[in-house]
Amino acid sequence: MESPAMRMLLGKLRCEDYLTLVAASSIIRPGVARSGMMRAYIERFHAVRNGGTYESVHPKMDELMAETYGVMVYQEDVIKVAHEFAGLTLTEADVLRRGMSGKFRSREEFKRVAERFFANCQERGYDRLVAERVWFEIESFSGYSFAKGHSASYAVESYQSLFLKAHYPLEFMVGVINNFGGFYRTEFYFHEARMNGGVIEAPCVNSSDYLTTISGNRIYIGFIHVKSLEAGIGKRIHVERERNGLLRASTILFVASGWRWSKCAC
Repeated sequence: MESPAMRMLLGKLRCEDYLTLVAASSIIRPGVARSGMMRAYIERFHAVRNGGTYESVHPKMDELMAETYGVMVYQEDVIKVAHEFAGLTLTEADVLRRGMSGKFRSREEFKRVAERFFANCQERGYDRLVAERVWFEIESFSGYSFAKGHSASYAVESYQSLFLKAHYPLEFMVGVINNFGGFYRTEFYFHEARMNGGVIEAPCVNSSDYLTTISGNRIYIGFIHVKSLEAGIGKRIHVERERNGLLRASTILFVASGWRWSKCAC
């Protein structure tokens, strides 16, 4: 959601609803994006939203994928188009889907289904260029693409993350930092928190825990981010503080795990 490509896509779409976010989560995948279908979706999306029309590959494609303006977006669209547009059986359509994802049962079987696709399109009176264009869209799914259910669940998490970032930016950033998640390096999220009004405090034996914590607008960097500090020592500091209370400045800590030395400069 925070990658440059996804932010650019959402900006172009001016995404305002859940279904658009679901589609965006799929068309950003390489299988769809590299085929030119992402651009087609954006252009058709705005054409429809502005009360206009768009150039269609074939009316049947618009009928089958009305929700995505005639553009193949999800993995299920391969089966839908192969069965409803080209007249393949559902079994043949699944062979096609599996073949496009590299899961061949038999390359000969896949070749026969591909030939059947074009033969059926000819029997149904489709122009050869139309059939080739549809086949090209199907071929694009040999790249990484999403099933609609996967895209929908991904969009839910994206929406929840966007809500938290908008309304609870500091708490959200601390959560991202502690999960070592996100598209960027950890220091970026500390910087983002600072840009949102957070005060970043250096690790301190009297304030920090093993993980990064927040109190009001103050964010205390966790001991986990102290280079070369063993995890056991970082956790032991918290235990000692809970047991003995706040530690005085310049107190030398004898840490039980290995009797390692650590000085407090708080």
